[in-house]
Amino acid sequence: KELELIKKEKEGLDTKLTGFQTASKDLDSLLESQRLDKNKEGLGYSVVPPPPAQIYSPPKKDMS
Repeated sequence: KELELIKKEKEGLDTKLTGFQTASKDLDSLLESQRLDKNKEGLGYSVVPPPPAQIYSPPKKDMS
């Protein structure tokens, strides 16, 4: 009877392990696809450089 309980517990753990392995592979695929998306050009998205610093004068202090 104890052996049956241990076998059932092992089956449950094996199922969980398989689920975690699948989730891990899916996550790796998702992360890799996001990395590849950053390198794609011509899809309407392109790298935009930051605006030049100090393109306007900061407000002057009121000296009155």
